[in-house]
Amino acid sequence: MVKTMSDKKQLAVVLGSTGNMAFAVANVVIALKKHFKPDFDLIIYCDNAFSESDRNLISAIIPANFIEYKYFVGEKEKFDSTTINRFTTLAFSRYECFRLLDKYKKTVWLDIDLLIRNDISHLINIDDNDIALYYRLGVLKNEFLIPLEIEGCNLDVKSFNSGVIVFSDSIKNNHDLADWCYKKTVEYAPHLKCPDQAIINLLIQVFNLKTKQLDVNFNCHPAYPESKYAAVLHPYSLEKFWNFYNYKEWNENYKQWLKMGGSPYLGKKFNFLEKILIYIKETFFPEAPDPFRHPKKFVKWIISSQRG
Repeated sequence: MVKTMSDKKQLAVVLGSTGNMAFAVANVVIALKKHFKPDFDLIIYCDNAFSESDRNLISAIIPANFIEYKYFVGEKEKFDSTTINRFTTLAFSRYECFRLLDKYKKTVWLDIDLLIRNDISHLINIDDNDIALYYRLGVLKNEFLIPLEIEGCNLDVKSFNSGVIVFSDSIKNNHDLADWCYKKTVEYAPHLKCPDQAIINLLIQVFNLKTKQLDVNFNCHPAYPESKYAAVLHPYSLEKFWNFYNYKEWNENYKQWLKMGGSPYLGKKFNFLEKILIYIKETFFPEAPDPFRHPKKFVKWIISSQRG
């Protein structure tokens, strides 16, 4: 039963993660405890590989409700192989933020690759809007692997980044919107490059949601000039704080997590030469294909750009 306005809680903060990324979840939760002042419930969607030990340690920082996420089990084969290597099905747990509006006046989705380093309390000030996100530099059609024509949608508009989203219960038919997101994700799966992001952007147009553009302060890539002062840094690429960028506060949060006995990062880190290549790409050839995922395309792009 949907709660009345007076029965609802004010706010839920929502994350989604596989068990091997518990260290990243912990980093965000540690930062929330330091830099987010409103009272909120913490909800973490996870898979069954998220250990009981790590769940207990995170709940010792901020009490958390862990929910095992079972949507999209068996759906991975529908996606392009290049895309599937970039995300897990937990990325789609952000769609559940719509359903949570039965219980909360607002829900906030946070990706787990964020670094929160200053107060973000003003993030949730989206009165008279249904949803709030930050604009990216690219356009919506770039969220797809191939050009598509989707009835009722303009794919040449700027694309919102889905790493930080604020949802308001002014949204009508919230369960229908969640269902639509899942349905369209499956329908467009073979064509999606940034799956959840593309679908959220389409939904905003189809359902004509009143949308507030978040300030870059709440979702800033470390390569942006504004990153020097931004409260939230978000490296939405293969290069993360745990394998590429070196930020003091993220490192301190990580050390705290390890000292608590939490699971460490066990993946690959970029070496010096790889970091140089990334720097060259981001500084001089920002529009070029990713040199690690598509090395041949990257080389061809560089050669063709020099000829041009």
